[in-house]
Amino acid sequence: MRALRLRFRQKPTQRVQPRPTGVAVLGLDSQTRLGMTRRERSLSLQKSKSVKMANHDSKEATGLSASGTQMGTDREWENRARKRNVAFYYGYVGTDYQGNMINEDTAQGRTLEYVVFKAIRDMGGVLPTNFPDPKKVRLSRASRTDKGVHALSNVLSLKLECPRNYWIDNKCGSDLVDSVNAQLPKEVRVFSATPVTKGFAPRAFCNARTYDFYIPAKVLGIEEDESGSVGQRLSEFNETVLPLFCGFRPYHNFTVKRLYTKKHREKLKTKLEEKHAKMRMDRNAEREGTPPSEAGGSEGQALEEGGHGSNEVKEGDEREVEVVKFCHDLRWFRTFNSKTKLDRAHYRTIHSVSCDRDLVDLGGNGKFQERALRVTISGESFMYHQIRHMVGLVVACFRGFVPPEFISAVLSAPANVQLPFAPAHTLVLRDLAFLPFARQDFFNRDENDRLVMTPRGQALRETFEFEEMRPALSKFLTHEDWDAFERELAVWAEGLPGEAIRKFLETHAEWSADLERRKRERGESDKEDKFEKRKK
Repeated sequence: MRALRLRFRQKPTQRVQPRPTGVAVLGLDSQTRLGMTRRERSLSLQKSKSVKMANHDSKEATGLSASGTQMGTDREWENRARKRNVAFYYGYVGTDYQGNMINEDTAQGRTLEYVVFKAIRDMGGVLPTNFPDPKKVRLSRASRTDKGVHALSNVLSLKLECPRNYWIDNKCGSDLVDSVNAQLPKEVRVFSATPVTKGFAPRAFCNARTYDFYIPAKVLGIEEDESGSVGQRLSEFNETVLPLFCGFRPYHNFTVKRLYTKKHREKLKTKLEEKHAKMRMDRNAEREGTPPSEAGGSEGQALEEGGHGSNEVKEGDEREVEVVKFCHDLRWFRTFNSKTKLDRAHYRTIHSVSCDRDLVDLGGNGKFQERALRVTISGESFMYHQIRHMVGLVVACFRGFVPPEFISAVLSAPANVQLPFAPAHTLVLRDLAFLPFARQDFFNRDENDRLVMTPRGQALRETFEFEEMRPALSKFLTHEDWDAFERELAVWAEGLPGEAIRKFLETHAEWSADLERRKRERGESDKEDKFEKRKK
């Protein structure tokens, strides 16, 4: 019975044809394979693959030669267009443009990136099907300059259509730069083109940005007869006042504070998700032949009526705060709530702030109206309008409207101050510094393997600065916006009584002393905790 049961449990076997292996496909029969060792079979397989590849190459070379295309003997460096991530150093006079970053919604065709992108398309570096969508070529930039701001060293990277052996035959990319410049207006110039790694992102890899701001001598209160003897005063100002901006400080008073809060970031994220959802619905409607308005009606209405779903930002602690109001433009928060507390995004690292000892003659004609003081600001990153507020405070301090201690007080978390706002006509992005490329291991990098401008690019940049940039800047020194700035600065100074400034500085001194005391206590308690842990 047991044998009978086992016989019925067995299923009928099916004959399955053996699947041809790679060796069989390449022409080796089963009898040959059985007589070989494992290593011999492997060598035969490699040899067969190489023979097959050689035959394919010969056919491809024959077909290409018949069509008139030149091809080298080495297949690895065949000269045909491939996409390569390339970084372009470029400069521009940004007066007639709506900023640097591409914005096809509100500034279609009127941004610097669009102009450079179009020039690369016109010279054949980007396919017409990939223009003007920057996402198709992974276009990114190192710095987003505002409307009216200029640059001598901005960086743009994208996937460029170029021959595979181009960067071996011509490592500096000089002819590529000349081809792009031939399609650009004279106020926009590309200086150098350099191949970079696939994961290179200019904004993420840039760890230092340097700006120059040219302040007219007249705005600083310098008269024409004292323009030659102001060097000592500028030197003292450079050594004692300007370094107060340096360090890791909160710059919430130098920008639009709400733009760098968590609530605003969640709001932007929600808007972006709604935009992507609408784009998906429109694409689906096009495939189904339904009008986009009808297809997106129900879901779009649900988004509007239902709110933001899981991304909705709930209001946190809205308790009342204790505020000391010295005057209209000068306040001090003693307590905070969810609306008034600072976010980490409000903090910035400023490496250096300095000015020249002598005035710069931008026009080169010796006219006093074309003389300006160059203030150089270098930092890791900057917020919206931060540099223009910094320059406004520098002018106020140089003219004696506020004492130098006012700068340190403004750069404290409880301070809430309205600061003067300088025009953007003479703000120039001077230089950029980048981290080393992450080629294999992100943590092990060669310090010398980083993006830099080529020597030929530096020469082109110097020529562009003296032929295009400085003449434009010299005209902006007498712009009517500087007269409006002086009037607003005078009104701002009148709104800050001396008594209010004195109380504001005393409050800051008390807060700083209390902060240092708490730091010392925290440090001593940390030492005691470490000592107790060691004893245990």
